[in-house]
Amino acid sequence: MIAGGRCGAGLGALACLLVVLLLILVPPASTVPALLDHQQPGGTPADATEVTGEGPNGRTIGIYITSLHDFDAADDSFGADYLLWSAAPPETAPLDNVEYVNAKQVDIRLIRTVPGKEERWSRQKIRAVVLHDWDLSKFPFDHQTLQIDLRLTDPGALAYRPDKVESGYGRNIAPNGWRVTGFEIEKHAVEYATTFGDPAASGGSKHDYFRIKLQVKRTNSTGFLKMIAGVYAALALGCLSFLMKPDQATVFSGRITLLAASLFAIVVNLQVSDALLGSLAKLGLVQKIHILAMVYVFIAALMAVVSRRNYDSDHSRRARRGDLIGLCVFSTSFVVLNAILILQAAVSG
Repeated sequence: MIAGGRCGAGLGALACLLVVLLLILVPPASTVPALLDHQQPGGTPADATEVTGEGPNGRTIGIYITSLHDFDAADDSFGADYLLWSAAPPETAPLDNVEYVNAKQVDIRLIRTVPGKEERWSRQKIRAVVLHDWDLSKFPFDHQTLQIDLRLTDPGALAYRPDKVESGYGRNIAPNGWRVTGFEIEKHAVEYATTFGDPAASGGSKHDYFRIKLQVKRTNSTGFLKMIAGVYAALALGCLSFLMKPDQATVFSGRITLLAASLFAIVVNLQVSDALLGSLAKLGLVQKIHILAMVYVFIAALMAVVSRRNYDSDHSRRARRGDLIGLCVFSTSFVVLNAILILQAAVSG
């Protein structure tokens, strides 16, 4: 009766631990904090004032994205190829005064200019590596808003407007496993309280910013399955440990060694996943599954100790029954919690 009570108490403690773990890893929707508005790299400075304004119809800036590539979460960047053009008065050259605000590398090629009496049309082909803060907390169900920020330093830049009619993106420009779901180009003028030391200016300065947003969605989960396959294999070994009868010291030692190897494999797999996904500001789906697996390996080791004590107390039948019940609860609860985490990420992603 005492051993049976201990076994029941152990299973009750396990159930309580699983409930607490579920509450930690899967918080209720009402307690999930709303995402705070944050400034993308290279965005509007905090000491600047944003104003709106549109220029004459004949003065436009447009962009057409021809390729997206080199998505690199670890480096916080992505690659983009695009055509940038302007229609402007003959005496101006706005493309000669473009600052690629959030680009870490820019290659300008295929420069073409067609002069006219009333209008000058210019076009450039750009290949850029652009900074992007990847949010992979919902990986592999994540959506990303890729952003290209351009600033016109031409003193007459406030006269230009985005060419929303001709701007856009080509078909199948996203890398394999991604799909473009939206495009937007917008303009905002920024007033600075400084002239940046310009002796010919006074009362501050203004600059035009053109912001291009491209929404992309991940459509391939192969990378996720590769990252998690090692975790599932380690947990399968943890389930097999319940079938090892620790009636002898060598068997008990082997059971603990098997669980220790499983825990080591999970930790190494987590480090590899973090290297691929980059550092995350909050726990993502991949990290939650790894943490859940670590807790389960510890529970399996604890139940191995309980089973060994039952054998030492000549309660072999209770020990075997406890291992079989533990195997069922262990495997079933992990599958259920794992499914809840994945479904929550899929729905909120």
